[in-house]
Amino acid sequence: MGDRRAGFTARRKARGFTQEGLATAVGVEFSTVGRWERGSLTPQPWRRARIAKALGVSLDDLATLLGEDPADGSQGLSRGGTGRAPSGRTPDALLPASGSPMSAMSDTGGPAERGDGPPVPAGHLGSLTVTVPPPRRIGRSEVEQVKLMTSTLATSENLYGGGMAGEAGAAHLRWASQLLDAQASTAVRAGIFEAVGNLAGVVAFSAFDVGNHDAATRCFRFGLWCAEQGGCWELRAATLADLARQAIYLGNVDEALSSIEFAQVRADRLTATARAMIGNVRARLLAVLGRDDEARAEVDRADAHFAERQPEADRPWLVYYDEAEHAGSSAGADLARSRR
Repeated sequence: MGDRRAGFTARRKARGFTQEGLATAVGVEFSTVGRWERGSLTPQPWRRARIAKALGVSLDDLATLLGEDPADGSQGLSRGGTGRAPSGRTPDALLPASGSPMSAMSDTGGPAERGDGPPVPAGHLGSLTVTVPPPRRIGRSEVEQVKLMTSTLATSENLYGGGMAGEAGAAHLRWASQLLDAQASTAVRAGIFEAVGNLAGVVAFSAFDVGNHDAATRCFRFGLWCAEQGGCWELRAATLADLARQAIYLGNVDEALSSIEFAQVRADRLTATARAMIGNVRARLLAVLGRDDEARAEVDRADAHFAERQPEADRPWLVYYDEAEHAGSSAGADLARSRR
């Protein structure tokens, strides 16, 4: 997928945009542009018009630059689109079968009016809840279940953005949080706090992706609490780095610097990849604050840590931090310094 998106990168450069410049123009984090270019994330349908305008191309041309076939329906259901047919009607495949109990009901509970077809009964689901009491005692199977939820949601968020992943993730997180009160062995208790904390981070990113920063902050802070309760220094550091990134995006530089410096406490307990990631975030902040010498030294340290990384030792929440991500983060620090 990354090779198929080479046209997107070339077009960005031809328009004179750095990754951070394009990110600013379309209202996303600069690392998001890198993910678009590597093929690990597809731009949401509602953001594409702004991207196309910035790049000076049509929506069909943008799809081609992203390695998609504009005629394959990728802007619809398969890419997290609106699910609407070209006429504006709902595709028949999404409607209840003719003659089914639902097909005879309107969205207010009465008989449906016959016109172009029965309406989608979305109103029937507005207050739908499925209550599942949590177990009184948990073991490794519950920890693995939460990990599976997290992996599935993270894959959905990476491919399609935060809409559906955020909605589903919030429900998963509410349920999984109840497991924290269940009886468990010491090892399982540490594992469930770590698993739920990681899930909270995925939900937070989904909320961030759709611009719900209040929900993102609440989930990040809940994830941080879980990491601390479970004694997981790696997750604690990663979550503080995520809070710092959000603060940077919102323009709260001092708050971001506080978060990232807390993340560096007991850095000896972190993997080389984690230290590299945190160092680059701090370097970017120092550059923004005009502390150029410190920023340059921090980038050098981050590069040295990255050279020592052992990807097989990294936890699931650090898998994304590869060579391209590290290079983009270092470039972000350099760009911040050059713009002063």
